[in-house]
Amino acid sequence: MDVHISNTWPRVPDRNTFPHPITSRFDKNNLANSSNHLPVEKFWDMLYTNKHVWKSLKIMQPDELEETRALLRSIYYKVERLFIKKFRTSGEPYFHHLLQTAFIRLEESYNDLESGNIPDIIDIFYCLLHDIVEDTDMNFIWLNQAFGKEIAFGTHLISKHPFQTYIGEWKRDKSSKESDNDMYIRIMGDMKLDDDNIGIDEHIINEEGLNPQDVEDYKYLRAKYRVIRSVKHFEKYLTFDTFFAYAKSEAKDLPITLPDDEIREICHRIIQVKLCDRLHNLRTMSHMDSETIKRKIWETEKYLLPIALETNPVMHQKLVHEIKALRDKLELWEKASNLTSTTADTATALI
Repeated sequence: MDVHISNTWPRVPDRNTFPHPITSRFDKNNLANSSNHLPVEKFWDMLYTNKHVWKSLKIMQPDELEETRALLRSIYYKVERLFIKKFRTSGEPYFHHLLQTAFIRLEESYNDLESGNIPDIIDIFYCLLHDIVEDTDMNFIWLNQAFGKEIAFGTHLISKHPFQTYIGEWKRDKSSKESDNDMYIRIMGDMKLDDDNIGIDEHIINEEGLNPQDVEDYKYLRAKYRVIRSVKHFEKYLTFDTFFAYAKSEAKDLPITLPDDEIREICHRIIQVKLCDRLHNLRTMSHMDSETIKRKIWETEKYLLPIALETNPVMHQKLVHEIKALRDKLELWEKASNLTSTTADTATALI
């Protein structure tokens, strides 16, 4: 890959001593402030100020270190540009979620005594790229050409496939004795199907001549497929072995060749990034409706807590803590809602 290395990059870290802390005033705890911009040079500073990432950079030869810096810059700028107009439900720039996922991986996702989960620069690449396939037009072919097969393959593994893929799998796999509704109930239990937030473009309604009932049917099916898409995706994370088996099968279908030991290493990295991604999602759900929060809790408990316990007890503990905090908030919301409803009924009766 032909990459231009700018002379304006920050200093190369001292190869023998731990670098001094950076003096940047960037506040990673206040990323919701859209003016709180983090230049890529400062992000690089943050990375090699982390003692574990710095150790992985310290052993690199100068040429390799330059290539790593260039690759970080290329990924950072590309992702920032692609997500510049995308926002989360809270109004926070979506790019900030990718950064927070990286910060969790850097600072919270490991115990210094457990060397198996120590982060390095490759993990950070995956943190920045983990939503690029799902939420932009980028695909494996482009990622492979731009960033190499290892980065492309890991990003492919962490991404949910297009809706059409899951709908096709669902139709092929479901039992002939099980109706669509029965399958949905089996998957979701008594949780409400959240189709209120499913949009449909006005021009589609006009071009297809859809009546109001058609629109409602579309929203319902789209919401159902969204659930099934998530289930199909997260089923792969039940255990490390299931995820590893999935990764090996995917590698056979892609135009790359990777030995099993490399696939295994990539799987471990991607699982850790997925756990960090989910931890940040759980921490930022205050703007979601209660049914969405319940679905995310269910999803996390069923599919991610087991593999977190298997591969990273530190993250398992943090996820359990956030789930408890969310349940406490839901309980308070429900009590407040019931109180408001009771007060309104009393007022109506008095009138």
